[in-house]
Amino acid sequence: MEQTKATKNSAPQQLSLSPKIPWAYLFMGLVLLLVCFIRLRLLATPLERDEGEYAYMGQLLLQGALPYIEAYNMKFPGIYFIYAIVLAIFGEESSSIPSWQSLERNRLPSIFHSSW
Repeated sequence: MEQTKATKNSAPQQLSLSPKIPWAYLFMGLVLLLVCFIRLRLLATPLERDEGEYAYMGQLLLQGALPYIEAYNMKFPGIYFIYAIVLAIFGEESSSIPSWQSLERNRLPSIFHSSW
């Protein structure tokens, strides 16, 4: 019978946190604050042509209109339902769509964070 000797390095090593990670979190937090500051200044900006169309169709859906029967457009209805949900959550105000967009677009740094 052969016996194998266990070496000191045979156990799996634990990952140690490098000192760069807290700086990365700090940098990501500062970038998010900067993006939020810029987006807050743009809340009063009017909707673009397509965004206004999506918001209008979302508003009609909230009022009970049926897509492609009472309200018609060439685009698929998914975006209209998303805008209807956003209008139901944030309210039917001029700043509700840009508020949702800023929340949705701030997810981008978290996607990059997963690759660090």
